[in-house]
Amino acid sequence: MVVRLKDKDLDTRINAAEALGRIRDPEAIDGLIEALGDKKAEMRMQAVQSLGKFGEPATEKLSKALENDQ
Repeated sequence: MVVRLKDKDLDTRINAAEALGRIRDPEAIDGLIEALGDKKAEMRMQAVQSLGKFGEPATEKLSKALENDQ
């Protein structure tokens, strides 16, 4: 399902991110962090919401991603 985060279709990307947040598979965290760079704001927002559902497992990786973005 992580591969769908890079689909051409925005709805497919958003649905994938939403599903990954629901199932909270730690393997999806890196893909969701990468999705924070999506060109569409709706996708970036869904990635943030999905990462928020992971809690602690995503916090460190998200912090590092934000530090590197500066």
